[in-house]
Order: sequence, then C-alpha cells, then structure tokens
Amino acid sequence: ANVPAAGQGADVGKKIVGRKRSVVIDTTGLLLALLGTAASIQDCTAGETLLKPSFPRGGGKTRPGPLTRAPPPRHDLRDLLDAVLYVARTGIPWRYLPHDYPH
Repeated sequence: ANVPAAGQGADVGKKIVGRKRSVVIDTTGLLLALLGTAASIQDCTAGETLLKPSFPRGGGKTRPGPLTRAPPPRHDLRDLLDAVLYVARTGIPWRYLPHDYPH
C-alpha cells in the first residue's frame, strides 16, 4: 500500500526509508501486538510503546484478565521488565544485575 510522505521517515542506520513494523510475540510465536511507525522512530521507542500497557510503573502488582486468581507477583512487573531489558542490552548474566533491580 502507498503511505503518504507525512507517515514515512528514514532510519539511516538500517538504511530504511518508509515505515517499520514492530511486533510482540510470545514464546510459541503467537502475535500479541503490532505497531507500524515511520522508519525514523527508534526501535526502543516503539518497543516501549508496545510494552508499557502490559507493565505499568508503580502499582503494577496486579495482573489483568484471567490471571487475577494467581497470587500477586513479588516484584513490580515494570521493574522486572527493566531488569530483562538491562540484561539484554548489556549482555551480563542475570546474577550480576545491580541490586537496584529485582532478582
């Protein structure tokens, strides 16, 4: 489909002009969320946009939907997401996380 020039952008690092698609899938490959953005939008910004509703900051100790019968998590879900992203970004083992993050 043709996208108007106002909805396009350029990602110089990836040499992409136009639009990018960001997806969230589970471990079985099931599509959970999809977001189309201008190519000039950074991948981390699109990822945060997709994941923030699932991991609210502060008070995110309850789970929506059918999992409400489960006991509440011991840690704030957003803090756990931040820890996972830190490990993925730095490449360190989980046990070497700074003490600011939940273990």
